[in-house]
Amino acid sequence: MTIPRVKKVYFDEDLMIFEGDGFKTRIDLRKVSRKLLQATETDRAVYTFSPSGYSITWSKLKITLSVSTLLSKYGDAALVEKMMKKKDPS
Repeated sequence: MTIPRVKKVYFDEDLMIFEGDGFKTRIDLRKVSRKLLQATETDRAVYTFSPSGYSITWSKLKITLSVSTLLSKYGDAALVEKMMKKKDPS
């Protein structure tokens, strides 16, 4: 199984929003990272994906988060399961 590839991350107040091919999910920052929750809009907007696409880093904030953990633990479980089945060749 593979985790859906996130292509864009943005924020709406206390929500982190992930978008990828055919999906969009919202994650409550209060459950994920106090640093990101308290960060400025500018600091939140400056991030990089790892070359593999499986983690996101906010260098200035010294935060690295696993995309798979975020989606599986805090994201829309039905959406993640649907996307994983779609990409699973078996």
